[in-house]
This record gives sequence, C-alpha cells and structure tokens, in this order.
Amino acid sequence: EFKKSELGQIPKSWEVVELGDTGKWKGGGTPSKSNAEFWEGKIPWVSPKDMKHDYISKTQDYISEIAVKNSSVNLIDEGAILIVVRSSILKHTLPVAISECSLTVNQDMKALSVNKHFCNLFIYHYLIANNHKVLRSTLKAGNTVESIDTKVFSEYLIPAPPVIEQVTIAKGVESVASQIIDKKHQLQKYRDVKKSLMQDLLTGKVRVTVN
Repeated sequence: EFKKSELGQIPKSWEVVELGDTGKWKGGGTPSKSNAEFWEGKIPWVSPKDMKHDYISKTQDYISEIAVKNSSVNLIDEGAILIVVRSSILKHTLPVAISECSLTVNQDMKALSVNKHFCNLFIYHYLIANNHKVLRSTLKAGNTVESIDTKVFSEYLIPAPPVIEQVTIAKGVESVASQIIDKKHQLQKYRDVKKSLMQDLLTGKVRVTVN
C-alpha cells in the first residue's frame, strides 16, 4: 500500500525525514601548517581533492593525534558519510563518499555519522542517485566559491524505509555497483591490450603475414 507524502507516493511503512535528523554532523578544520609535528601522523585528512572514490581510507595529507587535540579538527567515525560543502567542483556535482576508517576532514567538508534508525549506505546511495537534484536545491546563490547552504541541506527531505528495508535496498544497490566496477576494470584491461597490440603492429614489432 502507498500513501501521499511531501515526496509524492511512498510505501505506507515509509516515513519522510530531514537529513539533519538522521545522525550526528561534524565539520572539519586545518591544523596549523607552521607546526610540522601536526603533519607527521597517520590519520587521514580528507579535503575535496581526495573525494574521487566511493570509499575513502587514503588521502594526500595525513595529520597526527597531537593535531587533532590541538586544532579545530574532529575525528570522524568509520562508516560516516563524507560530503563536500565548499569547492568549485560543486559547479558540476556534489561529491559524496563513505569513510572506510577513522579519519578527519578539512573545513570544506561535512561528515554524517548516522544513528541506529538509519543505514549509512542507504543514505549514501540516495544522495548519489539524486545528486544533481540535491545540489540544485541546496547550493547557495551568488557566492564567489560554490558552497552548500548547510541549513537547507540539513532540512532536505529524504524517504526513510524501516532500517531493515534500508539495509536490504543498500545491499541490492551495492551488488549492482560492484558488478559495474568489475565490468569497468575488465573493459580497461581490454583497452590496454588493444593499445599494446596497436603499438606492436604500428612499429613493426609484430609482423602481419599477408597472403
């Protein structure tokens, strides 16, 4: 059975909630660059330039525990949803990822650690599937650098199935996503083989016998 909601027709057992009510949000910061000790650790420090993968565990920069204790940086839990809120990349897309370990983020990022009533992968895939719609609805107008209006973003409405159903949906999407990644890797291998073969043929390294 279905019912009417702010998002249109949804299953009767589903609810509509604001993103801000799905868990705890944390911001980030940048430890002082003048203190070398802050930048000699092993804690990943995520900035928008690192947001090129679905899961984040490796970054270009790392900080120390001392930096976490003595700066505005917050330690983010594994499994948190990472979102870019200020960057020129927001002209085209809203970068979203999942933290694959405990890490930190800079001031251009926000992190959401969902509560027990929500599945992080469900919210992550919802944001990916509705990427441009969410971006258009929450982007600030007239800023020099593109920025997300965090208040509007926090109030953005999403559907909320029972958590067990969220997990089932997320697993289904993850399965398809995994197959797509495997196919992409296979396709890249074929392209590499083709490129190598063309190079061998065009340089005469491999000769073709013509009848």
